[in-house]
Amino acid sequence: MNPIDPIIEKKSIDKLFLTSMVIKAGAAVFEIGTGIATLFLTTNEVLRVTQMLVQGKLDADPDDFLANYVLDLAARFVPGQSNWFLFSYLVGHGVINMLLVIALLRKKMWAYPVSLVIFGSFLVYEGWKVLSTHSLFMSAFTVFDLAVIWLISREYRYALKRRGK
Repeated sequence: MNPIDPIIEKKSIDKLFLTSMVIKAGAAVFEIGTGIATLFLTTNEVLRVTQMLVQGKLDADPDDFLANYVLDLAARFVPGQSNWFLFSYLVGHGVINMLLVIALLRKKMWAYPVSLVIFGSFLVYEGWKVLSTHSLFMSAFTVFDLAVIWLISREYRYALKRRGK
């Protein structure tokens, strides 16, 4: 084996890690922004946006279970009640992700195991959602998070080697 190969592999992994952290940070900003926006939504606005998002599915199959389920959820949106749940969930999830991404990029040793546990917990929830909804989007998101967890574990091993542990 060429002694340069592990160096090239490490640099490639580093680039993938950095890219995944940038994507996670972008998703966190989106979640936080969306969570804040939910505080100002009315039931009609939620229904209108949801209708736009699922219309293609309903045009192809008016009996599509998932599209109709999402529309039903939107119809049950109650300003002042649903808003606080969505706000808390989205902002909380986004802030946790952002704090972990920042700590990982700063190579804080505590952040590696903490992020593995927290992202692993999110992964369990995502896996359950994939099994219950069969969503391709959620499946892709889950695969991405699996890759992020793998990258974090690799970075953690490298960080431990650098520290001589």
